[in-house]
Formats: sequence, C-alpha cells, structure tokens
Amino acid sequence: MGKERVVVDVDFRSEFEIARPTKTYKAILHTLPYVFVGTCDRLQSIVAIASEAAKLSLKKRCMHVPPWRKAEYVKAKWLSPYTCSRGVKEETEEKKQLAEALLLTAAACETSREDDEKSKSKLVVQKPLEIKPKSSQSGLAAVFHEKP
Repeated sequence: MGKERVVVDVDFRSEFEIARPTKTYKAILHTLPYVFVGTCDRLQSIVAIASEAAKLSLKKRCMHVPPWRKAEYVKAKWLSPYTCSRGVKEETEEKKQLAEALLLTAAACETSREDDEKSKSKLVVQKPLEIKPKSSQSGLAAVFHEKP
C-alpha cells in the first residue's frame, strides 16, 4: 500500500442534489457515480465541476447559492487534513496504560462497595411520609373547576 489517500463514499451522488435543477445540471448529476472510490485529485476535479454546475443551475433559477454548495465547503467534507503520526508501539503502550488504569478503578470501586455494604447494616430505615391529596382533581382540571 502506498501513502496516497483514497476516499470512499457510498452515497456520493446524493451529496450534489439540489432543488429545482436545470436540465444541464441533471445531466451532470447523472454522470456522477452512486459510490465513489478514488484518489483526492480525482475527487477535487469532480467537486470543482459539480459545484460550478450547481452554482450556475441555482443562479439560472434565481436562487441563492448556499455556502454548503460552494466548492471549498464540499471539498472540506472529504479532503480535510488527516495525519497519522502515532506508531504501533505508542498505541500498544497507551492500551497497556489504559488497562492498568481500568484495573485500579475497578479495585477502588470494589473497595468502596464493600464499605457501603458495611455501612448499610448500620442504617435505620424510616417509613416515608404519607402525602394526602388536597382534592380529588389534579392538574388543569383543578384550575378550571368552577365553584358554585
């Protein structure tokens, strides 16, 4: 495998659908693949063409071009910066540290559970107070009830 980035989108064509498209834009839209698998360069050229066509279509229909239809925004969806500088050794070490932390946390929880059980035996249980309703009606019915 090379270092070149590959973009995969399983619903690619729907990302370019617009309201009230012109015939020209519909034709361009139908040439786009449903599923896109390709390099960043290929994606950039497709986005540039489709975004410009969408802009022209919207302008022809006297509609505003929203920011999410502009080429820079659409490119950012797939081509935002991505770096992977961590190595396998760093990841393995991080997993070990996480596992140790989880074990320590579990041990602390077990100790506090045992302490809680000891303190529960000393607790005195009281009966809850009874609350009697003021009237037979509740909620809005009590507010709208007419007095004779």
